[in-house]
Amino acid sequence: MYFKLGAAKTTATGAFSPSQQEFRSLASVDQYSGFSTMLQSLFRHGLQKPFARNCSTLGPRAIQAPHHPAAKLGCKIFGARFRSDAQRRAPQQRQQQQWQQRQPPPPPPPPEMPPDMDESSDSTLKRLVVWPFIGINVVVFLWWQSAEAEARRNGRDLARTPQQRAVGARNTIDINDPATGQLKHMMSNYTLSLRNMREGRWHTLLTCAISHATLDHLVFNMISFNAFAGFAIMSGVPLPTLLALGVGSGLASDMACLYDWNRKRKETPGLGASGVISGLGTAMACMRPMASFGIILIPVGIPLSLLMVGYIAYDSYRLNSEESNVGHSAHLGGSAFGVVFYMLFLRKYGGVWNMLRR
Repeated sequence: MYFKLGAAKTTATGAFSPSQQEFRSLASVDQYSGFSTMLQSLFRHGLQKPFARNCSTLGPRAIQAPHHPAAKLGCKIFGARFRSDAQRRAPQQRQQQQWQQRQPPPPPPPPEMPPDMDESSDSTLKRLVVWPFIGINVVVFLWWQSAEAEARRNGRDLARTPQQRAVGARNTIDINDPATGQLKHMMSNYTLSLRNMREGRWHTLLTCAISHATLDHLVFNMISFNAFAGFAIMSGVPLPTLLALGVGSGLASDMACLYDWNRKRKETPGLGASGVISGLGTAMACMRPMASFGIILIPVGIPLSLLMVGYIAYDSYRLNSEESNVGHSAHLGGSAFGVVFYMLFLRKYGGVWNMLRR
């Protein structure tokens, strides 16, 4: 026997049987209950478990019924909306790494260059090297002028240069004359000659490089020395290296002169800093071949390498000339030492060595 109780039906035994409308109401309540459970789990646990992979936060009914609307809402909408920043950045980082791997390797580092020098250190090295050398040359030049003035006061007529006096030019004097004692001292101690070598005056290998008897010779050599030595200091060449280059160039030019005079059977004395300057200029031309240098009466700059090649070519052409009083062999000897010194000690600063390696 059945009787109607509201919208529900009961059996005689008292069992409750909901109607279709009431069943729908219970299903909707179940949906809302599962959705509230999902929100509570979301606020309680945060985003530690992505919804797309783990739907346990939706409650047991969502697991039993994957087609449940709340399960779909949690797994798809919330899972896509609450992805972490690391997950969003992962593809971008992967693309950036792939792009970096496709890039060519970076070029090799440039050759080791000397440290930059400020103006104070530059001027300090000039005071230690350039100006003392120029000052010594000026003092020796004045000593030459005093010796020649003494000889003139004693009634002796002098030739223009020590070279002309040595080879027997007109109006020359005999340096063994007692009236020319100071001039004899200068010829014996401040010029390079085979006679001085035979008589054991080895110090003239060094003193001849600071000796100038004429003003034009002194001015030209000192301007050139200031330019080349100053450029070496600005390029970062250490002071001991610069001193070794200068002394070595002077000695190499002396050896070349002595060999040339012995080959020609000439007793021609030599003096001047031309050999030192040739060595400095050639070494700097190898280290900085494209550096621009100016020449008197030429308004445009000339690459240092081209300038030194021109000097070497001219000295080679005039080497065997009987009319020239210039020590071309000394220039060539100094230049040869400059090239060797660069290859041994200065190639780490770049220049011609790097060009040859390419």
